[in-house]
Amino acid sequence: MIGSGSSSSPTDTNQTPTQTPTDEEQQKINELTAQWSNMTFEEDAIPSLAQKILSNELEDLYYGLIGLRKLLSRENNPPIQPVIDTNSVPRLVSLMSTGSADKIKFEAAWCLTNL
Repeated sequence: MIGSGSSSSPTDTNQTPTQTPTDEEQQKINELTAQWSNMTFEEDAIPSLAQKILSNELEDLYYGLIGLRKLLSRENNPPIQPVIDTNSVPRLVSLMSTGSADKIKFEAAWCLTNL
């Protein structure tokens, strides 16, 4: 897993990964992001994706954000209420903080826009 260097618990929604990834970590994130962007996510994955956006591990966080974004971007019947029901909105808002990496802010903003 790609670490953020944070020692906070993975469910602490007040913490955001603020450490800038190393070049190696960023390259891995870019490769994984391209892979995940080609994946299809099913609605039954929402609880797992919501849990991943609580993580301070960058790899988990990006996976969760991309999965939620792709589900919320569906043209027909995006699962808006199921995502809201996971109580993910506060975490998405916190990821918009100035300390978050730009790609994290981008994915969080896209999710929030679709909600």
